[in-house]
Amino acid sequence: MSVDVSIAQIVTAITTVFYAAVFAIGYYLMIKGNRQVLREMREERLSGGSPQVIVETSLLNLPMVELVVRHVSGGAAKDISFEISSPIEDSSGYAISDLRYLREGIPLLGSGERIRCLWDHVDRLMPYLREKGLNEGIGGEGELQRPYGRSLHDRVEDQPPAVRRVALRRNPAFPRVTDCYTGE
Repeated sequence: MSVDVSIAQIVTAITTVFYAAVFAIGYYLMIKGNRQVLREMREERLSGGSPQVIVETSLLNLPMVELVVRHVSGGAAKDISFEISSPIEDSSGYAISDLRYLREGIPLLGSGERIRCLWDHVDRLMPYLREKGLNEGIGGEGELQRPYGRSLHDRVEDQPPAVRRVALRRNPAFPRVTDCYTGE
């Protein structure tokens, strides 16, 4: 019986050491993960937050429609690139999506900064977009580098219509513009 007892004590000791090793490895991995999360949070706080860049249409200067790339959150956005599903064109056929900053990307866009370009006159643009069948919008992908090195990739497949109907009251300054469209 003493042999059975000594084997049981050895098995118990080995099991105890095994469980202690498993717990030690678990705590090590948990501490390592928490340190990485804390480091990222510190870097994000110091950089002003995670960047968020949007592309939208603007009707601030009616009857002209503008395409605006805007940084709406804190921190700098680096190495912004775009991949657009179909060309963004004005009514004359000029491809705005071939502009250098949309084609090659933007190296740096600070918090609150925006890049605007004239798209077209609303009275010419809306019939042109309908004719091209772009009632459901233009999808695309965007990618940017966060200031502390991690990449952020976003794909927009079911984007709301590139232009949505907005009912405007009759404005004597723009008598022909009774309904127009704006991006969301």
